[in-house]
Amino acid sequence: MPKINPTILLTKLFLVFLIPVNIFAQIKGKVKDNYGNPMAFANVYFEGTTIGTTTNDKGEYYITPPNEGEHILVFQYMGYQREKVSVNWRSNLKIINVELKENKALLKEVIVRPGEEDPAYEIIRNAIAKRKYYKNNKLHNLLC
Repeated sequence: MPKINPTILLTKLFLVFLIPVNIFAQIKGKVKDNYGNPMAFANVYFEGTTIGTTTNDKGEYYITPPNEGEHILVFQYMGYQREKVSVNWRSNLKIINVELKENKALLKEVIVRPGEEDPAYEIIRNAIAKRKYYKNNKLHNLLC
């Protein structure tokens, strides 16, 4: 059996285990808001798959497509419009930077008056009133 130099073996192991994972990612980029600020923890995923990631605190993401071909990359963040980008990936590194626009939603006016009952109380009263019915109908066999 040939002798293996321990220094070479340790060097090879060191290189194999310490190579950053993001060099294997085939698509990378940054997600920013419309003011140019990085968007930390924005969602990035391929439409119709379970392959996705989130951006880091600098708004950077790294993701590998499921296979070669045409894919739709979706970027979303709470309070911003969802952005979809078509990607034709052919085993080469792509850089896709995205700017998300604010989603300005107008809400109806809410008037709070003293003395009116919270609607949750009515729901609780109804649940308590039907307690015996549900308890006696052997619903304990049902699973969610």
